[in-house]
Amino acid sequence: MSLQQILDALDILANPKNIDVVEYIKSFNEYGGFMYTKETTPLRIATQKKMDDLLDDGTHSGASWGCMLRNIKASLNGVNGYSYEQIVTAKNKERDQVQEY
Repeated sequence: MSLQQILDALDILANPKNIDVVEYIKSFNEYGGFMYTKETTPLRIATQKKMDDLLDDGTHSGASWGCMLRNIKASLNGVNGYSYEQIVTAKNKERDQVQEY
């Protein structure tokens, strides 16, 4: 798991179509962790599958997948000093500056 993978995942999650996955990650607190939790309700099963499809690039072990998602969760919840909105704003500003050139 690399910082770039976390940033790439946050870029994906910045798309408003993925707000369900954002909310799922932000509120996730299951005993089995991200890797081993088996959701039981149809909506949570679908959201977990969407998260896996969006964010798993095929390079993760169970440990790196869990670590990446815990880092994403911390960013989304502002635990690491930056809120999700601050990260998205900074990434959008960076993108806009690049497009100006």
